[in-house]
Amino acid sequence: MALAYDITLSFQGNSQKVLTYFLPFNDKEIQDMANNNPEKIINVFNNTFAKALNGYDIEQYGSYDKYILNIYQNSIDEEVKISNNLANALSVSTLLAMAKMNNSISIDFINKTIPLFKLNNSTIPDLGFVLFKTGKDMNSKVKFERWILFINNSRKIPYNELKDIFSKIYLALKKFLTAGKAGEAGMRLNDEGSYYPPIDTMNDIIKLMESIITECGGGDNFYYGIDCNGNNYYSSETKTYEMDGFKKPPDNEQMIEFFVKLCKDHPLLKYLEDPLSNEDLRGNSKL
Repeated sequence: MALAYDITLSFQGNSQKVLTYFLPFNDKEIQDMANNNPEKIINVFNNTFAKALNGYDIEQYGSYDKYILNIYQNSIDEEVKISNNLANALSVSTLLAMAKMNNSISIDFINKTIPLFKLNNSTIPDLGFVLFKTGKDMNSKVKFERWILFINNSRKIPYNELKDIFSKIYLALKKFLTAGKAGEAGMRLNDEGSYYPPIDTMNDIIKLMESIITECGGGDNFYYGIDCNGNNYYSSETKTYEMDGFKKPPDNEQMIEFFVKLCKDHPLLKYLEDPLSNEDLRGNSKL
């Protein structure tokens, strides 16, 4: 059983159902509850969130996010885990709905959110977008989990220029995802807001990431990264990794050689997140 809700947005008298959002419960306890006792989650949603949000006018996405956070923080102890899942789902789904209503990446959200960060420039990372989700959870043959496009030195780019860059990214995505037989249906969003890749091999996704960068203006402005989530393809028993392209599951020495070669062969690949398992202390230290 999957819990979901329909989202309808109204703007200048025009109401439109824009999204059916399935709640992505990452916590196993909550997922089991969604399968076996969904009424409890529905009651928390109705009593904690629906009442508070009824009639709420979203003028700024940031204000709405703070409002949801306040609802979650005021939930009673036994509801906290459920409320946390619901708060995240409400936040993400509303952003997706706004983006879909605008038929683009939600530029307004980015513009209003970035100025809120008052950190020292040296601590602000480049702005990144998860373009594709793969891995076990998506029943993908690709072991890695997320493919991220970064804008080089985004903190030094004026917001008006960033708008143009966001548009380029979206148009490049649309060009490549709708080029196949599926046409417009190739633009398939998953629950977390990234897209299903149209191919199912690591090398092909790498080529796609690099093609998108070329389409958007080249490596001076962009680079890409991979959230590998090494825990997902590591065996604690054999101390090896379940990776395609090897005659037998590689150990950490072979995986390190693999990653070094991958980065040397693809200079636009400048970021690896969790390439090895958290349990593999020796491998992580050497890498």
